[in-house]
Amino acid sequence: MTINLDNINTIKGEGLPSPFIFLVISLGFVNISWAQLGSQNWLHPDPIFITIEDSSSYINIYNDTHIGLINFNDSLNISENKQGFKLVNRTSNGLIKFVYNKHHSIVQMIEKDYSITNSNNYNEMLLGFKIKKRLITSDVSVTKYSGINALSPSLLLSTNLHSNMIFSFGRSNKKIPLQFNLNYTDFNYSLNKIYTDHVIDQYRVSLRGENYRIEYVMDDDNWKINSSDSSLSKIDLEDGNIKTISLSGYLSLSNNQKINWSYTTMNSYSKLKLLNNSNECFLELNKYTNDNYIYSLSYLFYKSDYKFNIIVQKKLVDLYTSIRIWPSRINNDLKSFFNLVPRIINNSTGELKQNLISIQIMSTKFVFLSPYIQIDWIKDRYDITIDTRSLSIFGFPIPDYSDNQKLNMIGKEAINLLVGINMIKNKWSFGTSFSQHIPYKIDVIEIIVSEKKEKEDIYGGGEFNFSIIRYLD
Repeated sequence: MTINLDNINTIKGEGLPSPFIFLVISLGFVNISWAQLGSQNWLHPDPIFITIEDSSSYINIYNDTHIGLINFNDSLNISENKQGFKLVNRTSNGLIKFVYNKHHSIVQMIEKDYSITNSNNYNEMLLGFKIKKRLITSDVSVTKYSGINALSPSLLLSTNLHSNMIFSFGRSNKKIPLQFNLNYTDFNYSLNKIYTDHVIDQYRVSLRGENYRIEYVMDDDNWKINSSDSSLSKIDLEDGNIKTISLSGYLSLSNNQKINWSYTTMNSYSKLKLLNNSNECFLELNKYTNDNYIYSLSYLFYKSDYKFNIIVQKKLVDLYTSIRIWPSRINNDLKSFFNLVPRIINNSTGELKQNLISIQIMSTKFVFLSPYIQIDWIKDRYDITIDTRSLSIFGFPIPDYSDNQKLNMIGKEAINLLVGINMIKNKWSFGTSFSQHIPYKIDVIEIIVSEKKEKEDIYGGGEFNFSIIRYLD
């Protein structure tokens, strides 16, 4: 990490960004990337329903790509890609699995006076064993992440408390590499040899019958930031936790009808400090919370030669951040821009709501071929307030800085169009799909007219999935 404050600029600093840009920095940093913040599931909602595991031995090759937003002048890039393969070999007492994944995600913002890059580029290899002996089933795996010498083990134990009830509990470790870079005029802050270290405790209760299943799952993820470089002391994570609770199930009715439902909450909390070369804090995320609530309901039925799946989903996200910024510890331009105040306080709140109605139609009249189409009608509402003000810690009068803003974009209505095809022939299975997010109405508080309008310079909301399976049975 390099920090240079020798270039003193006495210009007032007009046109430099207001400090709410550091809200963006902190949100992206704490959530590792905007893709993990939920942009993919916000643009392409995916209900969390119970899926039936494949009981065969197979080899699976896949590629999943999501482009949240791309600006073709290279000023903004938000995207995520995952590709790899999976081998599952089932035995009489369990299974053996090997998984290789290659991850790439990036959040990059490049402007005249500042730039932010937050990226994840890593490979992971997993070797796992699942063994069942009498009433106990043990699922053990070890994962190796690129750039990290340590291994990440996990263990999940399951037992049948009753003929129709399964109770599971376990613990897993994940060490995910992370790169972060912030540039502001002559200020450069880089973290390259760090990773997020997760310890996840999982509890699961499953009640199963011939025509129904109810499942309760709780994941408690305590995480911190570590480094492969023992000399790193430029970040201080005080606390980080993500707790996810899900209650889901299905009910199979007569005449090939099925009802799926799920209710999920995800609560995130964290605090951290970014330190300069003098070990002084220049940005403190005093408190960050992100609370998600998702309810999904679907009705699946067959009619003639088609399978229909109708889905209704509601989502609510509550955000809160409390940030402290020391401009003098970042750059003299920034210090003069905020009237030489010693500290800036940013408190931001946000509420995001989403309603979704979806219908999927799949053709079943072909034996080996199943084309399908899905249309999602999405309505979003946003209420975000960003409050920034100066604070004197010395008690004497200084010029005040105050900036209270509400997000200009307060709502959006969009259509998701998804087309796909599944083919099964002999011991081969092939599937591919493409989804496009298409906004058709955007609600704003006020219309901002630009003198110079660029056309077709932004692409956003595309998702592509590809999978090939070779069954070994």
